[in-house]
Amino acid sequence: MPNKKSNKFFESTHDSRQSFSLPIALTPKKTLLIGAGAVAWQKFKVLQDSQWEVCVWAREICDKRFVPYFAESNCTESSLRGNLLPFCHTERSEVSKSRDSKINSESMNQEQIDKSHKFTQSQQITNNSKVAKMDSSLSMKAQNDEFVVDCHDSANAKSRNDESNKNANSTNHATFHLITLDSTTDLQLLKPFEIIIDASGDAQLGAFLHSVRKECGFLLNVVDTPNLCDFYFGSIVRRENVSVMVSTNGASPILSQVLRDKISAILPKALGVLSHRLKNLRQIALPKDKKAKDSIAKECQNTLGKVLIIGCGPGDFELLTLKALESFALLDIALVDNLIGAEITAHIKGLGVECVNVGKRKSEASFTQEQINELMLHHAKNGKVVGRLKGGDPVIFGRVWEEASFLHAHNIEVEYISGITSSLCGALYSGVAPTLRGISSGALIVSAHLRESVFHTQWLEWLKDSPYTIIVLMARSFAERIKDEALAQGISENLPAAFISHISLPSQKSIIGTLGELPQMAQSCENPSILILGKAVEESLNMPFMGKRIVLDSIKKNPPTSPH
Repeated sequence: MPNKKSNKFFESTHDSRQSFSLPIALTPKKTLLIGAGAVAWQKFKVLQDSQWEVCVWAREICDKRFVPYFAESNCTESSLRGNLLPFCHTERSEVSKSRDSKINSESMNQEQIDKSHKFTQSQQITNNSKVAKMDSSLSMKAQNDEFVVDCHDSANAKSRNDESNKNANSTNHATFHLITLDSTTDLQLLKPFEIIIDASGDAQLGAFLHSVRKECGFLLNVVDTPNLCDFYFGSIVRRENVSVMVSTNGASPILSQVLRDKISAILPKALGVLSHRLKNLRQIALPKDKKAKDSIAKECQNTLGKVLIIGCGPGDFELLTLKALESFALLDIALVDNLIGAEITAHIKGLGVECVNVGKRKSEASFTQEQINELMLHHAKNGKVVGRLKGGDPVIFGRVWEEASFLHAHNIEVEYISGITSSLCGALYSGVAPTLRGISSGALIVSAHLRESVFHTQWLEWLKDSPYTIIVLMARSFAERIKDEALAQGISENLPAAFISHISLPSQKSIIGTLGELPQMAQSCENPSILILGKAVEESLNMPFMGKRIVLDSIKKNPPTSPH
């Protein structure tokens, strides 16, 4: 900060030229924040999180979140201290009535408003005067012609600050004054401050502060008034010691917030832990040789990568979850299964994301699970955000355990995004209710084969006189064996069954028949498909359905006409 008697900061009038953000980090400055409304609260939290020495002046409390800070009854001997300035008592003029004077009825009740008004209308307090307490939550303190409330942070915020101050060498400072400012204010009150932030919403106060900033030697920010600002607030993402700021030079705070949120979603949580470790390493000895610096750079790059395991539903673009859709824009590369809908893949490619098909199909050359794991690890280690896109929901036979545990073992951050499973969507869209009162008390979701396409029969025992509906994934190519094994176990060949293929797509087809007809039914549909077995299949035939439906003669009930 320059000598306050110098006006070098103001020799060039920034109002007449284009200004640009300078990417610098300032050491804490003595800062005055004017206002105690919702906007002022946002600025206060930024200053507090940055551990800056801040003094808050307000004519009245307009946001209830400030009340504990101004309330002496919540104070004990405090480390939150600063220079306490004389109370400036001026008449309230019409021009000094501001946005902060318009009390938000949702932020404060009438009792708090009355108390706030009593504060600002009190006569100047003299030495050793006795101050009557207004109530247990708001009170005044007189000391050497001062009207000051110096108090602790609220419990939650104090706990957060205690955590953030563990490695700090200095204590956070904050003081709170109820005071009226206008053009009659003594400039001596303003000169101790290096930065002033006017969040009062009073246009004439902002203009006054702008006119005296050279004389007083402070930098000024008038909220939402770029032409009166010497600097702008950016939107900040924090990961412990790491802070990333986005600024639009005052052009659009909303744009900077949107960009901040996107950056926040991309940055891994492990970045904060890494920053602490590198800070400790730097304090021991600065890396000097190129090998040591390259090693640190590689570790940083490895930490930046992460993998999003995303469930993409049964195929229809409109059945994507909102979180899945938003996550696509964060990806550098997407590893895509065969079950991902073509429209979804086209959308991702349209975002500029590299797409690699790693889908596995029976009897076709494809990526092994080990190869997929290594591919995810390779890209994540290179600092990329990797999307592992899976049909349905990852936790339903999606090998999510194999992939997530492998990545975790290699210290790669993993995020899950659930999707709509084809097993339940297929049942609903085909007009089958797997849980049907008096018919089926539950649903079991199984796979027709184990690893490496090994057929297994353990689930078949649940078909005999079962109170459940069985939904079988990857069953079409095993239709003949399912029938034979089930009949060998004494299960009735007349057990109702349904194959549903191309679930949720315009080409969806449902074929309703019986266990004994599974091979013929399988030949009439295509992959991907699901198989539903149980009495609920037949009992649900009067439900509406989507796509095309074929009911074989073995099922006696007359199905309704599709409304689609």
